[in-house]
Formats: sequence, structure tokens, C-alpha cells
Amino acid sequence: MSIRKLTKASTAVIAVAVLGVTGCAGGQDIQAGPTPQQEVSKGGSIVVAMSGAPDTLDATFTSSKHATYVLPNFCEALFSINADLEVIPQLASELPTISDDGLAYTIKLGDGIKFNDGTDFDATAVKISLDRAKENPLSARASGLKSIAEVKVVDPSTIELTLSSPNAPLTSVLANREGMILSPTQIEKLGDDFGTDPVCVGPFSFDSRPSADRIELKKSEFYYDKDKVNLDAVTFVTITQPNVRSTNLLSGDVDVANDVGPADVAKLKSSSNVDVTQVTSLGYQLITINVANSNGAGKPPYELLDAPMANPDIRKAFELSLDRDAINEVVYGGFKVPGCSPISPSSPFFTQVECTKQNIEEAKKIIAASGLATPIPVTLTVKASDDEQAKLGTVIQSMAEKVGFNITLKPSESTTGGNAAIAGDFDIYANGWSGRVDPAQNIDVFWAPKSALNYSGVDDKELNKVLDEAETTSDFDTRKSLYKTAVERMLQDRNYIVMFHDQLILGSGKNVSGIEYYGDGVVRMKTAGFIE
Repeated sequence: MSIRKLTKASTAVIAVAVLGVTGCAGGQDIQAGPTPQQEVSKGGSIVVAMSGAPDTLDATFTSSKHATYVLPNFCEALFSINADLEVIPQLASELPTISDDGLAYTIKLGDGIKFNDGTDFDATAVKISLDRAKENPLSARASGLKSIAEVKVVDPSTIELTLSSPNAPLTSVLANREGMILSPTQIEKLGDDFGTDPVCVGPFSFDSRPSADRIELKKSEFYYDKDKVNLDAVTFVTITQPNVRSTNLLSGDVDVANDVGPADVAKLKSSSNVDVTQVTSLGYQLITINVANSNGAGKPPYELLDAPMANPDIRKAFELSLDRDAINEVVYGGFKVPGCSPISPSSPFFTQVECTKQNIEEAKKIIAASGLATPIPVTLTVKASDDEQAKLGTVIQSMAEKVGFNITLKPSESTTGGNAAIAGDFDIYANGWSGRVDPAQNIDVFWAPKSALNYSGVDDKELNKVLDEAETTSDFDTRKSLYKTAVERMLQDRNYIVMFHDQLILGSGKNVSGIEYYGDGVVRMKTAGFIE
């Protein structure tokens, strides 16, 4: 079986490069990331404020987007992305070579790499991490690695992945949490409690988590590229209220603020002490509807619930009650990109589809024809202590009321809400996905039957067939056409109602430079530092 090298030119087959786009939403002209690079000094500690707290710091188990913001700073993967969102080697020494039939990936590993506990990084460690991510019952990564039949150690610096079927997105998958490699020594020591004291390879190492809302990292003494690391420490803190994050940034209590609220942009831009950076997200915000999550997410068979929203006509009426453009203006000041596809408009795979427009009269007719008593009671779970989510819930409540729904808002902390969604303990849920470079990663996470995040309980055999075909072909035009077909079917099913694509906004002190901030929303601090 012949082997071909995956060259940079051929990465479009494996992972499409998606450029960050400068946005002018809400009339604001904001610079696209990454943040300006200036000469920085060695030393110092930076505090980064986030909108929510990670559930766990175990890359295999976490289902929190906030964990994705923190993990890359102390837990590197086989591959990563650059400013153009092209997949590049990280712990691997080069991009994979792939057999002509697409069923064997050979990955060479970098030399002289050590985990942050001082133990050696090698092919055996890679196998242990990938097998754990594939097989552990608690893994949230299994669906992303489902095509890997075997991980084989060829020699200490080489692994070979044998696939059960070709998988076009696999290299980009391994540039995310699926490809993060954990210390076997720490896995053996802590087992499923690895996330309480995680050890990986990274510019920083985990130091402590004194509370759920505070994560302290320190510069790694073992990092292979430590000469490029400027800071002594990075602390991530959770500040749920956008206006409080911005106030703390202006006062200097924090140095960097992620997920800046649109209402705070003008205030930050007017400050002589703050820079504002905006990139177009690869992710999306959505309303998740519990249709058949009867046994828990990722645990088919899914059985249709005896609930109003399990009826596709009622889901249609609900979406007909919503006005994406009005919600964008009222809740987000026009800073979102309204849309109904899980594929971002910044992606080459994006194709225009017709979104459902608000139609109050048609929604009323559908509900009247259903025979259900009105108002139809539905509970909407939103993130607690988040002004935007509270406002979003209130606006949806008001719009849906006009057609015959009685929406009760249920504020819930991120982790609590996520756990309830996994268990199927919800009616509808306002949540989001931070986004990946390949469309399969932005769809499978919620729509794949065995995904641990399939909160709705989707197992659409026809949709599964289309998605499987899209993942096993390497022809770009064919994949793009298949994803258009898949999205059109999703729009009919309405298990998930995609609402918006984010404009990601990062605030940082003007004395801070070198942050890498791309469309995946990760705040990469490897080269960050204070300006000399």
C-alpha cells in the first residue's frame, strides 16, 4: 500500500483554511485578530477573564467551550491551527502521510518533547491518550475519533492510525481536544480524576484550581519551545457578567477579557488603555429542543418524548415565532450574524440556505391545527448570571407568547445546565458551539447519534447517511454539496434551531501583546507578554 505525504497544498482535503473576517457589526470598525505583536518583556503574570467556568480540565471528558479556551495553553495536541486557520503540526513533526485508500495515517512525532511532569512524550503516550479518548465511557471525544479502528506504535517517534473508513476531517479533529495528549503517568495515578490535576505538554503547566472560577497556570520548565514563552504565569478567572468583565479590564483588575459584550465595545474602544480585537466565529448559537433524549445524550436508541416540542409541527410554529434580526438588534446590538446553518458563512463549505422567517399568523394556524391546548407550556434553560442570556430568554418568551406558547425561563449555571442537557432533563436549551475548521466537527457534535453532546436525541437515518458520505469523500465540491443537503434536512427536522454566528470580541490592555486569537475563540497565551 503506497503512502503519500500530506502537503500544505492538499490540506483543503483534510481541513479547510478559514480566514478570520473583520466585522463591522453594529457600526463598529474593529480590528481583526491576532492582537498586534510588539516587543515584550520576560516575566510577569496575566489575568484572563472568561464568561464561564470549564466543567473539567480533562481534555477527554470536557464538554465545555470554556475548557477549550484554557486547555491549549497547557495541553497541546498533535496538530494546531495558524492565523489563517490552516492545520499545522504541533506535537507532530509534520502533517500526516495518508495511504492512497485513505485508511492509514502515519504521524511522525516531534523530538525532545517532555510532559510537564518531566516524563518523555512518545508514541506510546499518544496511543494511551487516543485509546482513552476512543474507549472511556465518560469520553466526549469518542464520536470525533469513531473512524479510528486501531492506534499502532510503529516506533517511539511514529504512530499509525488504521481507519475503518476514510475520514476527511481527521487531521483537523486531531488539532482539537481529540488530539490533546495526556501524561500516561498522571492518567495511571488519577484515572478518571485526571482533570483535578492535569499534566500534558504545553507552554504553561497546571498549577492549581482553588475554586471552580479560578485556574492558575505557571510557565513550564519542561516545554520544548520555552524560549518563546514570556510570561511566568497566566490565571483564568470566570466573570459571568459582560459589563463586569469590561469594567475590570478598564480598571486593570484583569489584563484580558474574552467574550466582550457588544454593549461594552464602544466604551472599551474609547479607552486609551484598551485594545479591541474581533474575529468571525466558526461556531454558532442555537436553541436545542429535547425531541427524543430519553436515555441520555449519546445513548441510543432514542425514543420520541411525550412532549409538545417533540412534534415537528410545534417546533416549526416555535421557529416561526422568532425574528432573528430583531433578536440580534435587541439583545446583541447587531453584533451577531443571523443564520440557520451550523456551517459558518466564513467557511468555504458554507452555502446559502433559506432560513425560516417570522410569521405569526402561520404559527398560530399550525398550533390551532395541532389540537393542543394553549398556551403550550415550555421551559427554556438559559445561562444564569448572564445578562445577555437573560435578555435573550425574555425576548424569545415574548415572541413565542404571541403565537400560543407559555415560556418559563430556567436560569442555570453552565455546568449544571450542561449536565441536565446530557441527561435529557430539559425542554429547550439556549446553548452554543465554539466552532472548528471542518464542518463535520461543527455538525457531528450535536447531530451524531452516539455523540455525548447529542442533547436533542437525533438519530435521523437519512441524515446520518449524508453526513457519513461527506466525511468519507475527499473531494471538496462533493463534500460541499453533501453538507448543503444535510443542512436542508436539519432545517426541516428542527431538533436544533441555529440562530446566530458570533463575532468574537477580545479586549486586552494596551500593555499586552502577542496573544493569538482566531475564529475558534481560544485565547492562546504562548507568546503573550507585557510590552517593554
